[in-house]
Amino acid sequence: MSSILSKFDPTKLHNFWESNPQFNNIKIYKSLKAKDHTAKYLQSSKIMWAIAFFVEREDNRFIRSTEEERKTLISEEIFGSAFKWKEHTKLIEYWKKENKTSLERQLEALENYMDKRTILLENSANTITLENLKLADEAINRTTGLAERITKLKGMVEEEQSGKGEVHGGRVESLSERGII
Repeated sequence: MSSILSKFDPTKLHNFWESNPQFNNIKIYKSLKAKDHTAKYLQSSKIMWAIAFFVEREDNRFIRSTEEERKTLISEEIFGSAFKWKEHTKLIEYWKKENKTSLERQLEALENYMDKRTILLENSANTITLENLKLADEAINRTTGLAERITKLKGMVEEEQSGKGEVHGGRVESLSERGII
């Protein structure tokens, strides 16, 4: 199954609604589209692409950036101007809640926390003194532990996304489903 972002073509005014018709029937997104009076719903389409690039991980060229950097990059590249993120908070939160598993949301929260810690450590590098050296060392050691937890959680998310061992209706996997025959 291809990701939502793999359908985005930056060389065209690629319509989100046409590429992802499954969103046309979701009440909150349907309402956004209904309020859009532009040709082919291009304004709401841009909003949906912005949200997709902000939230989705797969095929996302912005995902390695911090949330704030990502917002700026998406605003500039998709809108060519400032995007009013706060106006679309409910849409973003709904997307996260409905399209991400608990593990994915945990991973995202830890990565955002790690980004903030990294920025704090980078900014405090010039202010380390003998008095706060012990605190700085402890923060760095805790950051290493946090990075290990994030790596482990990423593995869990990847395993979850692979569908390995997942069957519906509580039945047992067949031999062919398990790859034995």
